[in-house]
Order: sequence, then structure tokens, then C-alpha cells
Amino acid sequence: MLGYSLGGTVAQTLARRAPERVRRLVLAATAPGWGCVPGRWQAMIHLYNPLRYFSRTYYEKTIGAMAGGQARTDASFIARHGTERLVDPPSLVGYYSQLLAAATWSSIGWLSEISAPTLVVAGGDDPLLPPVNSVMLAHRIPRARLQLHPGEGHLMLFDDASPALGAVYDFLTAPTLDDSRVWREAQVVTAADEREAVRTTSRGMFPWGLASAAYRAARAA
Repeated sequence: MLGYSLGGTVAQTLARRAPERVRRLVLAATAPGWGCVPGRWQAMIHLYNPLRYFSRTYYEKTIGAMAGGQARTDASFIARHGTERLVDPPSLVGYYSQLLAAATWSSIGWLSEISAPTLVVAGGDDPLLPPVNSVMLAHRIPRARLQLHPGEGHLMLFDDASPALGAVYDFLTAPTLDDSRVWREAQVVTAADEREAVRTTSRGMFPWGLASAAYRAARAA
């Protein structure tokens, strides 16, 4: 099961509710909902505006600040991905319903119940969902490990040249976990790692970042 971005919320829920259906789990560029560290306003403000699905100009001017990585630096990637975005734009009802669902959900309280071996994949340059969220996931899921790709952004799985694709393929197709190179090399995250990642990361867009931090602290109390 591969859960990417908002799809990571679905994947986490499935792995908890139907563990017999999930042999291995990949969580890519995603977060645990409330309790996470949201992006800064420069990224989040564009998330709330679906105009990038309808206007190429708006997309090209904002996607770098929103998604980071390839969307900042690779003109051919920006052009190709922008074209794909315009082909089948979402309905406004569907788009804002997704945002509402994400804004009212959290897995912080039950991540320890996920039993599937889990590879958490993150881009080091993801302004939308900073990699500290992947550190949280990798620490709180019992059989999880983290692979961080420093130069990648939120759209890393859309880039054919991204090393994240090979990592996901290796993890999901290896006959056993011991046969998976990425699993052997991925980081086992400790509580100290999570504390340090949170300490060195801003709280994200105000007031949501502050409220999310308060929720995380309340769950830990």
C-alpha cells in the first residue's frame, strides 16, 4: 500500500483498520494530521487556492514555493507537470471537501497500532509538509523506518528521475525485508530524533501550527 500526501491519511487508516490487507506500507510526503507541523504560510496559502489547476500562469508562479524540490529548479518538470494539472481539474466541492477532511483528522493517538512494516519517504525540501512529519511517523509506527531525500520536494513521486521511486519499488518488491536494500539502509528513528526534529523546525503557518503543536502536547500528556 502506497499512501502519498493526502492519500497517506487513507493508507494509515487502512493499515490500522484492516492490517491483514497490508503486507507492507509506504507513506510518502505525508503527515499524521492534527499534531503535525504544517508548512509555512508561503506554501499553505497556495494549497487553499485551486487556481493552479485552471491557470498555467498561476501554477508556474506558485508551484515552487508550494512544493519545493523539482518545482523550484527544473523548468521541464514544471512545464510537464503543469500541463498534466490542467487536463482534469477537480471540482471545487471535491477540492475543498478534501481539505476539510484533512483538517479534521489525526492519527497521532493510534500510530502505534499500525503493525505493517512501513517505509516513510520524505523530501528534504518539502515546504508543504516539512520532513519533521515523516520523522514523527517513522518514530511512532512500531515497524517503520525513514528514508529522507535531501533535494526532493513534495512532488517527488511525479518525477521519473527521483531516487524515491527506486526506493519504493525496492521496498515493495523485495521477497523479504532482509532482501530490501532500502529497508536495511533506512533510518530507525528514536524519540530523541523526533524531539530534535521538532525543536529545529518552525511551528508552521499561524495559527494552525500553534494549535497543532498544542494538540500534540495534549496527546502526549
